[in-house]
Amino acid sequence: DLIEEGQRTLENENYKNAIEFFSRAIVKDINNAEAYNKRGETYFLIEDYDNAADDFDTAIGLNPELVDAHFNKGSVSFEIKQYEEAISNFNKAISLSPEHLLSYYRRGYAKAMIDDYDSALSDYVKATEIDPNFKHAFYRSVQMKIQLGRSDEARQELEDALELAKQEENDEMIEEIMSILMDNFGHRTSEDNDE
Repeated sequence: DLIEEGQRTLENENYKNAIEFFSRAIVKDINNAEAYNKRGETYFLIEDYDNAADDFDTAIGLNPELVDAHFNKGSVSFEIKQYEEAISNFNKAISLSPEHLLSYYRRGYAKAMIDDYDSALSDYVKATEIDPNFKHAFYRSVQMKIQLGRSDEARQELEDALELAKQEENDEMIEEIMSILMDNFGHRTSEDNDE
């Protein structure tokens, strides 16, 4: 199957050949929304946003229910700093798939870029509800709380996460959290501040 070959090639970061496989799949079936979506993803990865957007639009035109095409179109809009359009595309992806984790995350990021911190925080919180282990959404929610003047709450959440990371002996997460505490509060924990 040409799409499967293209996907394997894409995963090996051979973008030119992946585009060729997806293009051949499109020639074979011009109404194959998934082939357009996959080729668009490949164009996105090489930062050819115009071709990516065209392919995502075509995929959506062929299959308006294709969640990934709406998400991907939102990602293109985000990258070219069209945040309102990005939010609209992520909204559509979420309406089609209410548990689409990355749509909440990326929509939150787009909302933060237009200074809608309360809504951004809601999206990050929803993303962490969908996947409590999605640390990027957790870190962004902490940043939004700091932005909104809820620093004590943010610090407490970081300290709770730090204790959990220590219990799990997750050295990478420990280092990340300690770095965030230092960057935002000038010390590692509230106990350090009390000394």
